[in-house]
Amino acid sequence: MTFFRKEDGNQGFLKILNNEKPISDLLKNRFAYAYLLLIPIFLTNLYKWFYFIKYLFVKKQDAKIYYLISILALYILISGPVNSSRYMMPFQGIIIVFAILGMNYKKDKVY
Repeated sequence: MTFFRKEDGNQGFLKILNNEKPISDLLKNRFAYAYLLLIPIFLTNLYKWFYFIKYLFVKKQDAKIYYLISILALYILISGPVNSSRYMMPFQGIIIVFAILGMNYKKDKVY
């Protein structure tokens, strides 16, 4: 929309969230198919964060890991509510590695 200069400041999801526009206005855009592409990305992020959190809380960690996680949490808080991707990109590798470790972790069950 910016490329074709059709943006006048009244577009966007934030206007809908602030109840300035109805949600049906979201699908009237000719670029509405792009929202469908965001669904698998959102589901993948939920999956990634679930296993990341599972790894942190299920398995007892070293003090070094908790230090790294505290730096990561501070970085997320500093970047603000928008959590801009340019600030989070360096940490995505760390989050993905911990998520993979969380997927592979099986708690020993004693019967």
